[in-house]
Amino acid sequence: MKKWIIMLIAVLMAGLFPIHSLAVEFNINQTHMDAYLQKNGEVQVDEVYTYDFDGEFHGITRTIIPKKGSSISNVEASENGKPLEVKQEDHTYKVYRAGKDETITIELSYVIHEGMEFYSDAAQFYWPFFDSGNETTYHHLTIGVHPPVASSPLAAVGYDEAYGTEKIVNDGSVLFKLGTVPAGENGDIRVAYDPALFSPGTLKNGTILNNFHADKEKMEQKMARDHHRHELLQTFSPYLLGFFVLCLVLLVIHAVKKKNETARDSERVEWKDEMSLPATLAFVKNGRISTDILTAALLDLVRKGYIEKKEDESFRVIHQETDYHHESTLIEWLFYEIGTEGTFTPEHLKSYVKNKKNHSTYQTDFSRWRSAVNEEVKENHLYQNGIKVRWAAVLLAFALIPLAVVYPIYNLPIAMIVTIILIALFVLFAIVYRPKSARGVAVLRDWKEGSQEENFKQFILDLGSGLYEGLPRDNHPMNQDVAVLILLAVTFQDGFQDANQTVYAANSAGTGSSGVGGGGGGSGAF
Repeated sequence: MKKWIIMLIAVLMAGLFPIHSLAVEFNINQTHMDAYLQKNGEVQVDEVYTYDFDGEFHGITRTIIPKKGSSISNVEASENGKPLEVKQEDHTYKVYRAGKDETITIELSYVIHEGMEFYSDAAQFYWPFFDSGNETTYHHLTIGVHPPVASSPLAAVGYDEAYGTEKIVNDGSVLFKLGTVPAGENGDIRVAYDPALFSPGTLKNGTILNNFHADKEKMEQKMARDHHRHELLQTFSPYLLGFFVLCLVLLVIHAVKKKNETARDSERVEWKDEMSLPATLAFVKNGRISTDILTAALLDLVRKGYIEKKEDESFRVIHQETDYHHESTLIEWLFYEIGTEGTFTPEHLKSYVKNKKNHSTYQTDFSRWRSAVNEEVKENHLYQNGIKVRWAAVLLAFALIPLAVVYPIYNLPIAMIVTIILIALFVLFAIVYRPKSARGVAVLRDWKEGSQEENFKQFILDLGSGLYEGLPRDNHPMNQDVAVLILLAVTFQDGFQDANQTVYAANSAGTGSSGVGGGGGGSGAF
């Protein structure tokens, strides 16, 4: 994957998941690693890191995972020649150097035992100084491999991020100038010299130089294939994305056309039967039944004469022969479960919720009443069946996912961004597309037009939908008894909100490597 896309993803992830306030913020501005090959097959490694810290820090880390059969020793660190404390935790070495808002340069050295591999035709150093587990981006990274005496290398190759970065200098050293290496990338380096330069121990079977040439040929072929695919995708990308844009436009046109047709149909039909006020409010608020609707449902029971207000702040059941199942459910819950013998007051609600044993029952009863209201909404067929159109949008989004994966691989950033935007738009369309039926449009229109009327029924609708902002004006046609009811309704609404917050808050509080034969590493700070 190309460097720019890794960096783009890193920026996006940083925006979505910000670094914790206690985390150390830093950049590794420059890194130089030098591997000095010894005649006995050991490798002396010197590394120099320049860190730019923003805020307080305690030191840096270096993870060194040796290849199978090799080991690491003599890990030391210094700054300007002054030794620094180093502590090892598994394969990670912590270098202690505290400070704040500083740019520091740390020198690290260690020895790789059995770092060289000897064959009859060449001695190779094949090493992963970092791997995909590295969580930090390196800037201006250079890796140098130096023979024990001046001698031209027999072969040199870099893999992944190190591919094509090798350069041979006068003394036969090989410099891999990688530049910026994003976190999470591999970049193994491999160099072969004349085995006569060393005093090898055990020779491995076979030869190795042909392997170098084969790897180089494979990578060159891969680069050629990638270039061809890049050109091919770049040519056909506008047509592919244009097709999906056209599909999105057609979906939107279909939705608008369907909406207009339904609006015309709703004007030609007169609906004889009315929905209950709680069901109307549930539909208006897209099924989100809150305590506002609960309060409105209580007042609607008064309006319809099922209950009455007594002289004190209480309501009493007159009869339970209601028009809708959710009305009888509400009476049973408020007046007999929470209240006492058909009487319900704000104090009943407060006392009921104070007892934690009632919390589970409160949630169950509230859900039962809410389900009964939604059942009436469902029975009125207020929505059309738009499942085919929604599935079409979902399938188009899924069809774009392979392109979103392929485009960054072949270095097509603009096409990738457009693809991601299209996927998001198709998914959003599938979520929000829920066309109302002619009946649904009529109910919504009547509610909007009725919001200008000033009567008790409309007050209940405004209260339940969250539009009500204050007490009636002086010239309001409601009589004094109704005004008292409104004041009492506000009291109950606060009570229901407090009850819900108490119950649900109480419940929520209780839940609460690479192909080198292993090896790798990375850098960080603490």
